[in-house]
Formats: sequence, C-alpha cells, structure tokens
Amino acid sequence: MHNYAMKRTFAVALFALLFGTVRTPSASPSMVVTCSAPTGLNIASDIEPDQPKGSVPEVYDPEAKAYVSHPRKTESAIITVNKDGTASQTSFSDNGTSLVTDMRIVGTINSNAITLIDGENGLVDVLTLYPKESIAIFAGTSYFGWNKSIPAGYAYISHCKFSNVIN
Repeated sequence: MHNYAMKRTFAVALFALLFGTVRTPSASPSMVVTCSAPTGLNIASDIEPDQPKGSVPEVYDPEAKAYVSHPRKTESAIITVNKDGTASQTSFSDNGTSLVTDMRIVGTINSNAITLIDGENGLVDVLTLYPKESIAIFAGTSYFGWNKSIPAGYAYISHCKFSNVIN
C-alpha cells in the first residue's frame, strides 16, 4: 500500500470513529469495520427500454422472474458499531464526498454475526457483519433508473477488516 493510501485510510478511519462518537455522545464504539467496495447483484421488476449506452445491461432471469444486473457503482465503507445498540455506516465516493447512514443493531444470527438495519420510506437496508470470516453482507431495497425509478432489491458482499476499539 502506498504511503498516501495508508495515510488516507487512517485519516478516514479516524474521521469515521470521531464522527460517530461526536454524533452520539452516549454511544461508545465497540468495533470499527473497514470494508472494500462490495460486489453483487441488483434484481429489478422491470427495465427501462431507453438505457444509456455503456450502462450495465440487465438480463431476465426466469428463476427469479426478474431482471438481474451487476451493481452500477459501489464504494468502500467504514461501519462503527456502538455498545448502545446504534451504528453508523459511512460510504466514500471517488470525488471525496461521503454519505453517513445511521443504523441500529437488531441482533445476532449466531455467536459469529451481528445484524444492523436502517430503513424509512419503504426502503430497508440490512447489513450483516461476520468478523471471523472478515466479510459483510449488504442486502436491501433501492430504486434504480435513468429516466424513472424502478424498485430493486440488492445483495452485495464485501471483504472487511474488523477492529475492536480499546476503552
């Protein structure tokens, strides 16, 4: 890893940790997770016939009875899990901007997984962290479209680094 990339990764992790701590003063971080850009599938009920050239093609999958495509663009993320049951996901784009999503812990699937959720206005995002396997699974609903919004489901996987925060 180049020195600049290491400094940027450290600065981003520090920012996410401090941002999560400042936003929720009563929240005490228990884990910081740094994830690479996830890959996976989008599943839509319909497609737009006038998609721009160079866009990701969608193919009808008869078993899913829906159109399936690869994701258009995903970004790396830092997830801060707090002891009070809250969490935040900070996604970073190539142009230097970021998007913070507040989440909450809904439980564990087993002793090796933590599930987080957020959602409003009919959209739901579920994030399951697997620390022992160093992966995260992102699933949920979204809307895609160039000229109209088409409801879509998605499922992505990402390789991650998990760090326990020392109190």
